[in-house]
Amino acid sequence: MKSCLPALTALALLGSSLCTSARDLPERKIVLPCSATNPPQLLDIDHAIKVSDYWAPRSVRLQMLALAREACANRPTAVLTFLPPQGDESFAAPIASK
Repeated sequence: MKSCLPALTALALLGSSLCTSARDLPERKIVLPCSATNPPQLLDIDHAIKVSDYWAPRSVRLQMLALAREACANRPTAVLTFLPPQGDESFAAPIASK
């Protein structure tokens, strides 16, 4: 049992350091490039959310789609960035920039 103690201690330290580094990651974003030929579709929004490891309810996805269509109609070469609300990492916020 004494020989397992250093291994268990090392494993606990490794686990705590991984949790600390995960919290220190820069803020993730949902990125959606506009297309000059096709307006954004709901599947584009769904894919962008999936790639960013977020989840958003359908109502938020539809808001994002409306914002993306408007922004891409005005600037077909833009790349849109959606950020989550402050303090809530589970939902995608309908805030577009750039």
